[in-house]
Amino acid sequence: MYNMHQIPHLNQILSLRDSGFKIEEINDALKRINDFKFLETILERKLEQPYNNIYIEQQKIKKLKEN
Repeated sequence: MYNMHQIPHLNQILSLRDSGFKIEEINDALKRINDFKFLETILERKLEQPYNNIYIEQQKIKKLKEN
């Protein structure tokens, strides 16, 4: 059970978790929740990760097709 004052904090945690953040990343983000530059930086980094993963997988497919 959560009280009304904890709901915004819980929503922040759930949002970060659903965006792919690990527990330690969530903890860091919550400690610096009012540091908008920090949050912008980690969100940009998190946004790049799926693109990097796609690129890596595409390279694997390319190598498999070459064999």
